[in-house]
Amino acid sequence: MTEEVGDTYRALADASPDPTFFVNLETGLITDVNDRTTDLLGYDRSDLVGSPVTEVHPSEDTEQYRALFEASTGEETFRFEELPDGTRAKLVTESGETVPASVHARRVTLDGVPHMFSIVRDQSSHVAAHDRLERQREELAVLNRLIRHDIRNDMAVILGWADRLPEADDPNERAEIVDRIRTHGDHVVSLTDLAREYVDVITGETDPDLEPVPLEPLLRDEAASARQTYPEADVAVYPDATTDVSVAASPLLESVFRNLVVNAVQHNDAGTPCVRLAVAVADDTVKVRIVDDGPGIPDDRKTELFGQGEMGMDSDGSGIGLYLVDRLVTQFGGRVSVGDRDPEAFPLPGDDGKSAEGASSDHPGSVFVVELDRADAGNGADLGDD
Repeated sequence: MTEEVGDTYRALADASPDPTFFVNLETGLITDVNDRTTDLLGYDRSDLVGSPVTEVHPSEDTEQYRALFEASTGEETFRFEELPDGTRAKLVTESGETVPASVHARRVTLDGVPHMFSIVRDQSSHVAAHDRLERQREELAVLNRLIRHDIRNDMAVILGWADRLPEADDPNERAEIVDRIRTHGDHVVSLTDLAREYVDVITGETDPDLEPVPLEPLLRDEAASARQTYPEADVAVYPDATTDVSVAASPLLESVFRNLVVNAVQHNDAGTPCVRLAVAVADDTVKVRIVDDGPGIPDDRKTELFGQGEMGMDSDGSGIGLYLVDRLVTQFGGRVSVGDRDPEAFPLPGDDGKSAEGASSDHPGSVFVVELDRADAGNGADLGDD
């Protein structure tokens, strides 16, 4: 190309809203960059000019970039945003941070020397949007499982009590059965509202709307619901538990405790699975412990137990899985963890080997701990305007 064409590309570089590079195709060295390049990467122009073009890319991928540039020397135009191994192309800033990028290049001649004129587009916002959509897709899939599981659970209870209704001659017994059917039917209806609220949160349309949630009725209702669903299980709140306190959360908190209790029952192979809920109140926070006499959890699994991979779309378990439990608790500004049960601190009926059928020292048990902000502690929790 003529020098006039070279001047044209220099003018394009100066006018470009994106970073641009001129790379000598004979040496692989950068001969010029525009101001947007130094703005994005944080280098002075003098630091870049004269450097191998591979140095503005991650060092661990140098060979892949070198292969790409060598393959481009015979091409008039060249474009890539992925490396041969399928990973995303990146630039490296002066501070060591990486910037996802796409490269659009054209072969030009400057001062009689073949160059590659490259326009590099910062893809950070595109990648962030893609990752956000992927997380939303994954969480919507998990939410779908939550709703299917909880509705299936409620309907199983409703159908069970409906089967008993024709046999109930006593008016009080019939009234109790109808009341239980109505309670679980109301919960099925409320699930649709809760699902809509959660969809709004994970799609970014609203922030989590926290409100004071009293623990006393919630925990006792979840214990009672678990007993109805799993008649063989012994599920209760510790008699001396201090539950006269409210926490900063949303109505979805009931799903957190429901799934932790159900998880404790379903993964317990004792003849009578035993689960207890304990509450400890501090000045600013509340810790709810879900204690069980199950087989325990190996130490090497405790740190990864709340990961999305542990939930599995086709696995048996608590519906939303521990992944979404962690996701919800995090949205409430709290945290969830798991440890081993201390029989002295949290005794269960089967600890003596006699009181509970099937309980023994082979079932050391686990403790899941949900820590939440108190709603009345003045600790800055966003509880809206109500």
